[in-house]
Amino acid sequence: MHFAWEGGIESFKNRQLKWRPSTTPSSANVNRVPGLSDTRMPGPTARNRYGPSLRSVRPYKIIVQCEHAASEGPSGSKKIHRRAKYFRLESRHAHLSSDNIVATRESASSGGEQAVSDQATELADTIPPRRFEYSDDRSYKFWTIALDGDVLITRYGKIGSQGQTRQVEFPSTDSAKREYVKRIEQKTKAGYEERKLPKKKIVTADEVWQRLHDHEPFLQAILDDPDEVAGYAIYADWLVESGDPRGEFSQLQLNLEDPSLALFRRPKVENAAKRLRQKHARRWLGNLAPWLMDYGISSYPYDFYRGQLSSISCYVLSLKFAHELRRSPYCRLLRELSIYSTEVLRESIVIDGRRFEANRDYGLETLVGADFSNMREFRIGVLPAEFASGPSEIQNTAFIADLVESMPRLELLQVRADFDLSRLLQLDLPRLNSLHTTLTLRQIPLLAHSGLLPQLQTLGILNPLSDRMIEELVKSRGFDELGEFACHEVSRISKHSKELLDSTGVVINVLSLSN
Repeated sequence: MHFAWEGGIESFKNRQLKWRPSTTPSSANVNRVPGLSDTRMPGPTARNRYGPSLRSVRPYKIIVQCEHAASEGPSGSKKIHRRAKYFRLESRHAHLSSDNIVATRESASSGGEQAVSDQATELADTIPPRRFEYSDDRSYKFWTIALDGDVLITRYGKIGSQGQTRQVEFPSTDSAKREYVKRIEQKTKAGYEERKLPKKKIVTADEVWQRLHDHEPFLQAILDDPDEVAGYAIYADWLVESGDPRGEFSQLQLNLEDPSLALFRRPKVENAAKRLRQKHARRWLGNLAPWLMDYGISSYPYDFYRGQLSSISCYVLSLKFAHELRRSPYCRLLRELSIYSTEVLRESIVIDGRRFEANRDYGLETLVGADFSNMREFRIGVLPAEFASGPSEIQNTAFIADLVESMPRLELLQVRADFDLSRLLQLDLPRLNSLHTTLTLRQIPLLAHSGLLPQLQTLGILNPLSDRMIEELVKSRGFDELGEFACHEVSRISKHSKELLDSTGVVINVLSLSN
Protein backbone atom coordinates (compact mmCIF):
# COMPACT_ATOMS: atom_id res chain seq x y z
CA MET A 1 0.00 0.00 0.00
CA HIS A 2 1.44 3.37 -1.01
CA PHE A 3 0.89 6.68 0.75
CA ALA A 4 1.12 10.23 -0.54
CA TRP A 5 1.43 13.60 1.24
CA GLU A 6 -1.67 15.66 1.92
CA GLY A 7 -1.38 19.23 3.21
CA GLY A 8 1.00 22.10 2.69
CA ILE A 9 4.41 22.69 4.19
CA GLU A 10 2.93 24.58 7.14
CA SER A 11 0.99 21.54 8.25
CA PHE A 12 4.15 19.47 7.84
CA LYS A 13 6.16 21.96 9.90
CA ASN A 14 3.58 21.95 12.67
CA ARG A 15 3.38 18.15 12.57
CA GLN A 16 -0.33 18.25 11.80
CA LEU A 17 -0.01 15.59 9.15
CA LYS A 18 -2.78 13.94 7.22
CA TRP A 19 -2.29 10.83 5.17
CA ARG A 20 -4.49 9.24 2.53
CA PRO A 21 -4.00 6.17 0.34
CA SER A 22 -2.40 6.93 -3.00
CA THR A 23 -4.12 5.95 -6.21
CA THR A 24 -0.75 5.01 -7.65
CA PRO A 25 -0.13 1.32 -7.00
CA SER A 26 3.19 0.42 -5.45
CA SER A 27 5.61 -1.77 -7.31
CA ALA A 28 5.42 -5.39 -6.29
CA ASN A 29 9.07 -6.17 -6.81
CA VAL A 30 10.58 -3.36 -4.72
CA ASN A 31 13.56 -4.56 -2.71
CA ARG A 32 13.23 -4.12 0.99
CA VAL A 33 15.85 -2.27 3.02
CA PRO A 34 17.73 -4.80 5.21
CA GLY A 35 17.18 -4.39 8.90
CA LEU A 36 14.15 -2.08 8.51
CA SER A 37 10.57 -3.13 9.05
CA ASP A 38 7.92 -2.58 6.40
CA THR A 39 5.26 -1.98 9.01
CA ARG A 40 6.72 1.09 10.73
CA MET A 41 9.28 3.84 10.45
CA PRO A 42 12.51 3.10 12.35
CA GLY A 43 12.70 4.55 15.82
CA PRO A 44 12.15 3.73 19.48
CA THR A 45 8.41 4.11 19.16
CA ALA A 46 5.81 3.71 16.46
CA ARG A 47 5.13 7.43 16.67
CA ASN A 48 8.20 8.86 15.00
CA ARG A 49 9.30 12.32 16.16
CA TYR A 50 9.15 13.59 12.60
CA GLY A 51 5.52 12.60 12.03
CA PRO A 52 2.55 10.54 13.21
CA SER A 53 2.39 6.77 13.43
CA LEU A 54 2.86 5.22 10.01
CA ARG A 55 2.08 1.64 9.23
CA SER A 56 2.43 -0.52 6.15
CA VAL A 57 4.77 2.06 4.63
CA ARG A 58 7.89 1.21 2.69
CA PRO A 59 10.70 3.50 3.90
CA TYR A 60 11.88 4.46 0.42
CA LYS A 61 8.37 5.72 -0.47
CA ILE A 62 8.27 7.95 2.60
CA ILE A 63 11.70 9.29 1.76
CA VAL A 64 10.59 10.75 -1.54
CA GLN A 65 7.61 12.51 -0.04
CA CYS A 66 9.50 13.88 3.01
CA GLU A 67 12.43 15.13 0.98
CA HIS A 68 10.08 16.86 -1.45
CA ALA A 69 8.20 18.56 1.40
CA ALA A 70 11.43 19.61 3.09
CA SER A 71 12.75 21.20 -0.07
CA GLU A 72 9.75 23.55 -0.18
CA GLY A 73 9.93 24.66 3.42
CA PRO A 74 12.23 26.83 5.55
CA SER A 75 15.14 25.60 7.67
CA GLY A 76 12.71 24.05 10.13
CA SER A 77 12.62 20.86 8.04
CA LYS A 78 16.40 20.44 7.82
CA LYS A 79 16.42 17.39 10.06
CA ILE A 80 13.90 15.67 7.83
CA HIS A 81 16.17 16.24 4.86
CA ARG A 82 19.15 14.67 6.63
CA ARG A 83 17.05 11.70 7.72
CA ALA A 84 15.87 11.19 4.17
CA LYS A 85 19.46 11.08 2.97
CA TYR A 86 20.25 8.44 5.55
CA PHE A 87 17.45 6.11 4.42
CA ARG A 88 18.28 6.66 0.79
CA LEU A 89 21.87 5.63 1.48
CA GLU A 90 20.62 2.42 3.07
CA SER A 91 18.29 1.73 0.17
CA ARG A 92 21.25 1.67 -2.21
CA HIS A 93 22.41 -1.50 -0.44
CA ALA A 94 18.94 -3.08 -0.42
CA HIS A 95 20.17 -5.96 -2.57
CA LEU A 96 22.62 -6.98 0.16
CA SER A 97 21.77 -8.97 3.22
CA SER A 98 22.48 -7.53 6.63
CA ASP A 99 25.36 -10.00 7.07
CA ASN A 100 26.93 -8.80 3.84
CA ILE A 101 26.63 -5.18 4.94
CA VAL A 102 28.36 -5.90 8.26
CA ALA A 103 31.06 -7.88 6.50
CA THR A 104 31.62 -5.05 4.02
CA ARG A 105 31.98 -2.50 6.83
CA GLU A 106 34.40 -4.70 8.76
CA SER A 107 36.44 -5.26 5.61
CA ALA A 108 36.66 -1.54 4.93
CA SER A 109 37.62 -0.86 8.54
CA SER A 110 40.32 -3.52 8.59
CA GLY A 111 41.63 -2.31 5.25
CA GLY A 112 41.95 1.26 6.56
CA GLU A 113 43.73 0.11 9.70
CA GLN A 114 46.10 -1.99 7.62
CA ALA A 115 46.94 1.03 5.46
CA VAL A 116 47.62 3.12 8.56
CA SER A 117 49.85 0.39 9.98
CA ASP A 118 51.80 0.14 6.73
CA GLN A 119 52.44 3.90 6.75
CA ALA A 120 53.36 3.89 10.43
CA THR A 121 56.01 1.19 10.03
CA GLU A 122 57.85 3.35 7.51
CA LEU A 123 58.12 6.31 9.89
CA ALA A 124 61.18 7.20 11.93
CA ASP A 125 60.99 7.17 15.72
CA THR A 126 61.53 10.93 15.85
CA ILE A 127 59.82 13.30 13.41
CA PRO A 128 60.26 17.10 13.52
CA PRO A 129 57.15 19.32 13.60
CA ARG A 130 54.93 19.44 10.51
CA ARG A 131 52.64 22.44 10.13
CA PHE A 132 49.13 22.41 8.69
CA GLU A 133 46.92 25.46 8.14
CA TYR A 134 43.23 26.06 7.51
CA SER A 135 41.74 29.34 6.40
CA ASP A 136 38.40 30.60 5.17
CA ASP A 137 36.39 33.80 5.44
CA ARG A 138 35.97 33.41 9.21
CA SER A 139 38.97 31.58 10.61
CA TYR A 140 42.73 31.26 10.26
CA LYS A 141 43.95 28.21 12.15
CA PHE A 142 47.15 26.21 12.33
CA TRP A 143 47.99 22.76 13.63
CA THR A 144 51.43 21.23 14.10
CA ILE A 145 52.36 17.68 15.00
CA ALA A 146 55.66 16.10 16.01
CA LEU A 147 56.71 12.65 17.16
CA ASP A 148 59.33 11.91 19.79
CA GLY A 149 59.45 8.16 20.36
CA ASP A 150 56.24 7.22 22.16
CA VAL A 151 55.25 10.86 22.74
CA LEU A 152 52.99 12.74 20.34
CA ILE A 153 53.19 16.55 20.51
CA THR A 154 50.56 18.75 18.88
CA ARG A 155 50.10 22.50 18.90
CA TYR A 156 47.08 24.36 17.56
CA GLY A 157 45.46 27.77 17.58
CA LYS A 158 44.88 30.88 15.51
CA ILE A 159 47.54 31.79 12.99
CA GLY A 160 49.84 34.38 14.51
CA SER A 161 49.32 33.24 18.11
CA GLN A 162 51.37 30.89 20.27
CA GLY A 163 48.47 28.45 20.43
CA GLN A 164 47.99 25.58 22.86
CA THR A 165 50.25 22.56 23.17
CA ARG A 166 49.26 19.00 24.04
CA GLN A 167 51.61 16.16 24.76
CA VAL A 168 50.29 12.58 24.81
CA GLU A 169 52.35 9.54 25.80
CA PHE A 170 51.44 6.17 24.24
CA PRO A 171 52.21 2.63 25.48
CA SER A 172 54.62 2.03 22.60
CA THR A 173 56.32 3.79 19.72
CA ASP A 174 54.27 1.83 17.18
CA SER A 175 50.97 2.99 18.67
CA ALA A 176 52.24 6.58 18.67
CA LYS A 177 53.17 6.26 14.98
CA ARG A 178 49.73 4.91 14.09
CA GLU A 179 48.06 7.79 15.91
CA TYR A 180 50.42 10.19 14.13
CA VAL A 181 49.24 8.93 10.72
CA LYS A 182 45.56 8.94 11.75
CA ARG A 183 45.60 12.52 12.98
CA ILE A 184 47.27 13.81 9.84
CA GLU A 185 44.64 12.03 7.72
CA GLN A 186 41.85 13.55 9.83
CA LYS A 187 43.21 17.08 9.47
CA THR A 188 43.75 16.65 5.73
CA LYS A 189 40.15 15.50 5.26
CA ALA A 190 38.97 18.49 7.33
CA GLY A 191 40.56 20.86 4.83
CA TYR A 192 43.95 21.54 6.42
CA GLU A 193 46.86 22.01 4.02
CA GLU A 194 50.46 21.34 4.92
CA ARG A 195 52.85 24.27 4.89
CA LYS A 196 56.49 23.51 4.38
CA LEU A 197 58.49 25.11 7.16
CA PRO A 198 61.15 27.42 5.73
CA LYS A 199 64.78 26.61 6.18
CA LYS A 200 65.88 28.33 9.34
CA LYS A 201 68.94 30.49 9.00
CA ILE A 202 70.72 31.14 12.26
CA VAL A 203 71.34 34.86 12.68
CA THR A 204 73.98 36.14 15.08
CA ALA A 205 73.63 39.17 17.33
CA ASP A 206 76.39 40.95 15.39
CA GLU A 207 74.43 40.54 12.16
CA VAL A 208 71.32 41.98 13.81
CA TRP A 209 73.26 45.00 15.07
CA GLN A 210 74.65 45.52 11.55
CA ARG A 211 71.16 45.21 10.04
CA LEU A 212 69.83 47.88 12.43
CA HIS A 213 72.65 50.34 11.82
CA ASP A 214 70.46 52.74 9.81
CA HIS A 215 67.61 52.30 12.32
CA GLU A 216 69.65 53.49 15.27
CA PRO A 217 68.57 57.18 15.30
CA PHE A 218 64.89 56.18 15.39
CA LEU A 219 65.43 53.52 18.06
CA GLN A 220 67.40 55.94 20.21
CA ALA A 221 64.54 58.47 19.95
CA ILE A 222 62.18 55.79 21.25
CA LEU A 223 64.50 54.89 24.12
CA ASP A 224 64.84 58.54 25.15
CA ASP A 225 61.08 58.72 25.74
CA PRO A 226 59.61 55.20 25.43
CA ASP A 227 56.16 56.28 26.68
CA GLU A 228 55.69 58.79 23.85
CA VAL A 229 53.74 57.45 20.86
CA ALA A 230 55.34 59.91 18.41
CA GLY A 231 58.69 58.10 18.41
CA TYR A 232 57.08 54.80 17.43
CA ALA A 233 54.90 56.48 14.78
CA ILE A 234 57.85 58.25 13.13
CA TYR A 235 59.86 55.02 13.10
CA ALA A 236 56.90 53.13 11.59
CA ASP A 237 56.49 55.72 8.81
CA TRP A 238 60.18 55.50 7.95
CA LEU A 239 59.99 51.70 7.80
CA VAL A 240 56.98 51.86 5.46
CA GLU A 241 58.83 54.25 3.16
CA SER A 242 61.79 51.86 3.20
CA GLY A 243 59.56 48.93 2.19
CA ASP A 244 59.94 47.12 5.51
CA PRO A 245 56.74 45.20 6.50
CA ARG A 246 57.53 45.89 10.13
CA GLY A 247 56.41 49.47 9.54
CA GLU A 248 52.90 48.35 8.55
CA PHE A 249 52.84 46.00 11.56
CA SER A 250 53.79 48.87 13.88
CA GLN A 251 51.10 51.10 12.38
CA LEU A 252 48.47 48.39 12.87
CA GLN A 253 49.38 47.96 16.52
CA LEU A 254 49.32 51.72 17.02
CA ASN A 255 45.87 51.83 15.42
CA LEU A 256 44.63 49.25 17.92
CA GLU A 257 45.58 51.66 20.73
CA ASP A 258 43.46 54.41 19.19
CA PRO A 259 40.18 54.63 21.17
CA SER A 260 38.44 56.20 18.18
CA LEU A 261 38.91 53.02 16.12
CA ALA A 262 35.46 51.64 15.32
CA LEU A 263 34.64 48.31 16.93
CA PHE A 264 33.64 46.70 13.65
CA ARG A 265 37.05 47.60 12.16
CA ARG A 266 39.10 46.22 15.07
CA PRO A 267 38.93 42.49 14.10
CA LYS A 268 40.11 43.30 10.58
CA VAL A 269 43.09 45.26 11.93
CA GLU A 270 43.93 42.50 14.40
CA ASN A 271 43.86 39.81 11.71
CA ALA A 272 46.09 41.88 9.42
CA ALA A 273 48.63 42.30 12.24
CA LYS A 274 48.54 38.57 13.01
CA ARG A 275 49.23 37.65 9.40
CA LEU A 276 52.22 39.99 9.24
CA ARG A 277 53.56 38.65 12.52
CA GLN A 278 53.26 35.07 11.38
CA LYS A 279 55.07 35.81 8.12
CA HIS A 280 57.91 38.02 9.38
CA ALA A 281 58.35 37.26 13.10
CA ARG A 282 61.50 35.20 12.55
CA ARG A 283 63.33 38.11 10.95
CA TRP A 284 62.07 40.56 13.57
CA LEU A 285 63.33 38.38 16.43
CA GLY A 286 66.85 38.08 15.01
CA ASN A 287 69.21 35.93 17.05
CA LEU A 288 66.45 35.18 19.60
CA ALA A 289 64.22 33.39 17.07
CA PRO A 290 65.41 29.81 17.76
CA TRP A 291 64.47 30.02 21.44
CA LEU A 292 61.21 31.85 20.86
CA MET A 293 59.91 29.85 17.86
CA ASP A 294 61.66 26.52 17.21
CA TYR A 295 61.56 24.53 20.43
CA GLY A 296 57.89 23.50 20.49
CA ILE A 297 56.55 23.29 24.04
CA SER A 298 59.91 24.48 25.34
CA SER A 299 59.76 27.74 23.37
CA TYR A 300 59.51 30.99 25.33
CA PRO A 301 56.24 32.91 24.85
CA TYR A 302 56.80 36.43 23.55
CA ASP A 303 54.81 39.44 22.34
CA PHE A 304 55.19 42.73 20.48
CA TYR A 305 54.25 46.24 21.56
CA ARG A 306 53.97 49.00 18.94
CA GLY A 307 55.90 46.79 16.54
CA GLN A 308 58.83 46.04 18.89
CA LEU A 309 59.62 42.93 20.93
CA SER A 310 58.15 43.73 24.35
CA SER A 311 57.82 40.64 26.54
CA ILE A 312 59.44 37.23 27.06
CA SER A 313 58.48 34.50 29.54
CA CYS A 314 61.19 31.94 30.32
CA TYR A 315 59.96 28.76 31.94
CA VAL A 316 63.58 27.60 32.22
CA LEU A 317 66.22 30.25 31.61
CA SER A 318 69.09 28.54 29.83
CA LEU A 319 72.65 29.81 29.77
CA LYS A 320 72.73 30.02 25.96
CA PHE A 321 69.52 32.03 25.75
CA ALA A 322 70.68 34.39 28.51
CA HIS A 323 73.89 34.93 26.54
CA GLU A 324 72.00 35.72 23.31
CA LEU A 325 69.48 37.97 25.09
CA ARG A 326 72.23 40.04 26.66
CA ARG A 327 73.89 40.59 23.26
CA SER A 328 70.67 41.23 21.33
CA PRO A 329 69.80 44.81 20.32
CA TYR A 330 66.14 44.04 21.11
CA CYS A 331 66.96 43.54 24.80
CA ARG A 332 66.87 47.31 25.43
CA LEU A 333 63.27 47.52 24.14
CA LEU A 334 61.85 44.83 26.43
CA ARG A 335 59.05 45.88 28.77
CA GLU A 336 58.32 42.56 30.51
CA LEU A 337 60.59 39.67 31.49
CA SER A 338 59.49 36.62 33.47
CA ILE A 339 61.86 33.89 34.67
CA TYR A 340 60.28 30.98 36.50
CA SER A 341 63.35 28.76 36.90
CA THR A 342 66.96 28.59 35.77
CA GLU A 343 68.91 25.79 34.12
CA VAL A 344 71.66 23.92 35.91
CA LEU A 345 74.33 22.79 33.44
CA ARG A 346 74.66 19.04 33.06
CA GLU A 347 78.10 19.30 31.47
CA SER A 348 80.78 21.94 31.04
CA ILE A 349 80.56 24.17 27.96
CA VAL A 350 82.59 27.02 26.47
CA ILE A 351 80.93 30.20 25.11
CA ASP A 352 82.99 33.05 23.62
CA GLY A 353 86.15 31.69 25.18
CA ARG A 354 84.70 31.40 28.70
CA ARG A 355 84.30 28.02 30.33
CA PHE A 356 81.14 27.27 32.30
CA GLU A 357 81.41 24.37 34.73
CA ALA A 358 78.82 21.64 35.14
CA ASN A 359 76.29 21.45 38.00
CA ARG A 360 76.08 25.23 38.29
CA ASP A 361 73.50 27.86 37.37
CA TYR A 362 74.75 30.80 35.29
CA GLY A 363 71.46 32.17 33.90
CA LEU A 364 70.94 35.27 36.07
CA GLU A 365 74.65 35.93 36.29
CA THR A 366 74.91 36.04 32.50
CA LEU A 367 72.11 38.61 32.25
CA VAL A 368 73.91 41.04 34.55
CA GLY A 369 75.13 43.99 32.49
CA ALA A 370 72.36 43.75 29.87
CA ASP A 371 70.55 46.93 28.88
CA PHE A 372 67.12 46.67 30.55
CA SER A 373 66.55 50.42 30.67
CA ASN A 374 62.98 50.10 29.30
CA MET A 375 61.89 47.23 31.58
CA ARG A 376 58.51 47.79 33.31
CA GLU A 377 57.64 44.37 34.77
CA PHE A 378 60.15 41.84 36.09
CA ARG A 379 59.23 38.47 37.58
CA ILE A 380 61.54 35.95 39.22
CA GLY A 381 60.11 32.57 40.25
CA VAL A 382 56.65 33.76 39.16
CA LEU A 383 55.07 33.68 35.70
CA PRO A 384 52.59 36.32 34.48
CA ALA A 385 49.15 35.86 36.06
CA GLU A 386 50.31 32.60 37.64
CA PHE A 387 51.07 32.57 41.36
CA ALA A 388 50.13 28.98 42.15
CA SER A 389 53.27 27.57 40.57
CA GLY A 390 54.89 25.70 43.43
CA PRO A 391 58.23 26.40 45.13
CA SER A 392 60.67 28.63 43.32
CA GLU A 393 63.36 26.87 41.29
CA ILE A 394 65.79 29.78 41.11
CA GLN A 395 69.18 28.42 42.12
CA ASN A 396 71.54 31.39 42.14
CA THR A 397 69.70 34.38 43.65
CA ALA A 398 72.74 36.51 44.43
CA PHE A 399 72.38 38.46 41.19
CA ILE A 400 68.71 39.47 41.49
CA ALA A 401 69.49 42.88 42.94
CA ASP A 402 72.11 43.49 40.23
CA LEU A 403 69.51 42.81 37.55
CA VAL A 404 66.90 45.06 39.15
CA GLU A 405 69.46 47.85 39.41
CA SER A 406 69.63 47.97 35.60
CA MET A 407 65.86 48.65 35.38
CA PRO A 408 65.31 52.32 36.31
CA ARG A 409 61.77 52.39 34.81
CA LEU A 410 60.60 49.29 36.67
CA GLU A 411 56.96 49.51 37.81
CA LEU A 412 56.18 45.94 38.92
CA LEU A 413 58.54 43.53 40.66
CA GLN A 414 57.66 39.97 41.70
CA VAL A 415 60.32 37.85 43.37
CA ARG A 416 59.53 34.44 44.77
CA ALA A 417 62.93 33.26 45.90
CA ASP A 418 65.19 33.24 48.91
CA PHE A 419 67.35 36.32 48.30
CA ASP A 420 68.90 39.33 50.04
CA LEU A 421 66.02 41.81 50.34
CA SER A 422 68.16 44.43 52.08
CA ARG A 423 70.24 44.99 48.93
CA LEU A 424 67.09 45.38 46.86
CA LEU A 425 65.58 47.94 49.24
CA GLN A 426 68.65 50.16 48.87
CA LEU A 427 68.11 50.61 45.13
CA ASP A 428 66.62 53.75 43.63
CA LEU A 429 63.41 52.67 41.88
CA PRO A 430 61.31 55.82 41.58
CA ARG A 431 58.59 54.26 39.39
CA LEU A 432 58.09 51.06 41.36
CA ASN A 433 54.45 50.89 42.51
CA SER A 434 53.83 47.14 42.86
CA LEU A 435 56.05 44.77 44.85
CA HIS A 436 55.39 41.06 45.38
CA THR A 437 58.05 39.22 47.33
CA THR A 438 58.76 36.65 50.00
CA LEU A 439 59.22 38.22 53.43
CA THR A 440 60.47 37.05 56.82
CA LEU A 441 59.91 38.58 60.24
CA ARG A 442 63.47 39.92 60.35
CA GLN A 443 63.08 41.64 56.97
CA ILE A 444 59.95 43.60 57.92
CA PRO A 445 61.89 46.36 59.79
CA LEU A 446 64.10 46.74 56.71
CA LEU A 447 61.02 47.26 54.56
CA ALA A 448 59.49 49.65 57.08
CA HIS A 449 62.56 51.92 57.19
CA SER A 450 63.42 51.78 53.51
CA GLY A 451 60.95 54.48 52.49
CA LEU A 452 59.60 52.20 49.77
CA LEU A 453 56.17 51.56 51.29
CA PRO A 454 54.82 55.12 50.81
CA GLN A 455 55.38 54.98 47.04
CA LEU A 456 53.80 51.53 46.58
CA GLN A 457 50.25 51.02 45.43
CA THR A 458 50.35 47.22 45.89
CA LEU A 459 52.33 45.07 48.31
CA GLY A 460 52.14 41.30 47.98
CA ILE A 461 53.66 38.73 50.33
CA LEU A 462 54.20 35.40 48.58
CA ASN A 463 54.69 33.28 51.70
CA PRO A 464 52.40 32.49 54.68
CA LEU A 465 52.14 35.26 57.31
CA SER A 466 52.05 34.87 61.06
CA ASP A 467 50.18 37.10 63.51
CA ARG A 468 53.43 38.69 64.60
CA MET A 469 54.38 39.54 61.03
CA ILE A 470 51.02 41.20 60.38
CA GLU A 471 51.33 43.29 63.55
CA GLU A 472 54.76 44.52 62.46
CA LEU A 473 53.55 45.28 58.94
CA VAL A 474 50.56 47.28 60.12
CA LYS A 475 52.87 49.39 62.32
CA SER A 476 55.16 50.16 59.38
CA ARG A 477 55.17 53.71 58.06
CA GLY A 478 53.19 53.99 54.86
CA PHE A 479 51.31 50.68 55.17
CA ASP A 480 47.94 52.40 55.60
CA GLU A 481 48.60 54.34 52.38
CA LEU A 482 48.69 51.18 50.28
CA GLY A 483 45.96 50.70 47.73
CA GLU A 484 46.08 46.89 47.97
CA PHE A 485 47.71 44.30 50.21
CA ALA A 486 47.99 40.80 48.74
CA CYS A 487 48.75 38.07 51.27
CA HIS A 488 48.78 34.30 51.48
CA GLU A 489 45.80 32.55 53.07
CA VAL A 490 44.42 34.99 55.61
CA SER A 491 42.43 32.13 57.16
CA ARG A 492 45.59 30.97 58.94
CA ILE A 493 45.89 34.10 61.04
CA SER A 494 43.92 34.99 64.15
CA LYS A 495 40.79 37.09 64.37
CA HIS A 496 42.77 39.90 66.01
CA SER A 497 45.16 40.10 63.04
CA LYS A 498 42.24 40.21 60.62
CA GLU A 499 40.77 43.10 62.58
CA LEU A 500 44.11 44.91 62.40
CA LEU A 501 44.17 44.56 58.63
CA ASP A 502 40.58 45.73 58.31
CA SER A 503 41.26 48.76 60.49
CA THR A 504 43.88 50.07 58.04
CA GLY A 505 41.33 50.50 55.25
CA VAL A 506 43.63 48.74 52.79
CA VAL A 507 42.01 46.43 50.22
CA ILE A 508 42.96 42.85 51.11
CA ASN A 509 43.49 40.38 48.28
CA VAL A 510 44.03 36.73 49.21
CA LEU A 511 46.51 34.79 47.09
CA SER A 512 46.01 31.05 46.69
CA LEU A 513 49.48 29.54 46.65
CA SER A 514 50.49 25.89 46.65
CA ASN A 515 53.60 25.06 48.59
